Amino acid sequence: MKLNACIFALMTTALAALPAHALTLKLAGQYGNDSDDTRDMLVLKKEFEDKTDSDVKVRIFPANQLGDYTQVYEELRRGSIEMALITIPSQFDRNLELPYIPYLAKDWNEARRIYSNDSFLFKEMAQLNEKLGVKLLAFQPAGFGGLGMNKVPASGLQDPASDKSDVLIRVPPLAVFAEPIKDVGFKSVSIPWSDTYSAIQTGVADGWTGGSSILNYETMRDAIKYYWPINNWFDVRAWLVSEKAWNKLSEEQRVELQSITVRLATERMNANEEVEKEYTRKLAEHGVKILEVTPEQLDAYSKHAKEVTWPKLEKIYGAETMKKLAE
Repeated sequence: MKLNACIFALMTTALAALPAHALTLKLAGQYGNDSDDTRDMLVLKKEFEDKTDSDVKVRIFPANQLGDYTQVYEELRRGSIEMALITIPSQFDRNLELPYIPYLAKDWNEARRIYSNDSFLFKEMAQLNEKLGVKLLAFQPAGFGGLGMNKVPASGLQDPASDKSDVLIRVPPLAVFAEPIKDVGFKSVSIPWSDTYSAIQTGVADGWTGGSSILNYETMRDAIKYYWPINNWFDVRAWLVSEKAWNKLSEEQRVELQSITVRLATERMNANEEVEKEYTRKLAEHGVKILEVTPEQLDAYSKHAKEVTWPKLEKIYGAETMKKLAE
């Protein structure tokens, strides 16, 4: 009896020593080990584990190791992946494309406001994700999008209304990318991200949209000859948590996790205006020709998008939503 009592006491002591909220979060990312996203994921891992005294462990899986962003989002809904830093796909709700509306922000100051956690866009996207069982923590900015190309249109790029159909541009499988490209005269083809490099390299497509100068340098610099910084959209991803994993965290842990992601996203937003310029220079140094864009041309393309493309998008996302985004 004494032996049994001792064993029971030891077991009770051991169980008491276990963390009350022991949990492992698999954190999925879509870019490589040298990317800013992965570096930020490593910062989050260290800080969150330190703040929780390792009651919560974070395992990092960059470079689409757990699947591309569409697959990862599905797993977030199921709870089989707990956390991600990815582009938000729209296979479950087309309104999830709202962050990528062309010329939603015209400069970095507007981007800081529009993509902050206090904005209409964030609150709308948080609600949409919540309905799907996913918690939106913060937007992770990269930079303004442009086109990486192997050839330029014969008619030139100065006029947003000119015919550029001699150039075929790869677009992500999202309508919000396809319509603006067609509306400025290009032909477009939807190609998955994982096949984009080879498609451009082999001539299946003449160029692509879907990334900033940063992403063009990191992933496409050997496949493209030209980069056109037309600022046609804002390249942004999101810190996401499965609601099932979120509900397993204590209130203190939730506050800490959100605080870390918001801080990282804010730091990235403040840093990447200069980082974007740096990577444009890197593309030029690598031999990619940077096609000049004047402020007047940017204004013309922005005006064209809002007059031609936005009315089409109202039919998808709703006139009231588009109006609030424009305010």
